[in-house]
Amino acid sequence: MVEDDPAICSLFQTVLRREGFDVDACGTGKQAIASIATDRYHLIVVDLRLPETSGREVIAYLKKHHLDMLKTVIVVSADDSAFRGGYPEPICKFLAKPFDIDEFVKLAHACSETCDTTAATP
Repeated sequence: MVEDDPAICSLFQTVLRREGFDVDACGTGKQAIASIATDRYHLIVVDLRLPETSGREVIAYLKKHHLDMLKTVIVVSADDSAFRGGYPEPICKFLAKPFDIDEFVKLAHACSETCDTTAATP
């Protein structure tokens, strides 16, 4: 979970834990890249507007170093113009803020399952 707004981050963490996910949270893109460099994640939720290093830079890092993990990314942003192109495929999903929590849960499970399916493929 990469989100700099503490209230939104707490909401995401609570919902994901309720759904059975173990959750690591970062408040900056720089922290996220450090975590991604050392751990493997089944789901990455990243806000685009982050301090220090943006969500776009986190995605660029994934594209360069962990292309397979892009399938597990849910990009969230209050700026719906951010969803118009410019992203490498295959980002799992884009979610505009404000969002429906039930929709987020469905997306989280779908993206995580994509990772599980990819990992099982020889």
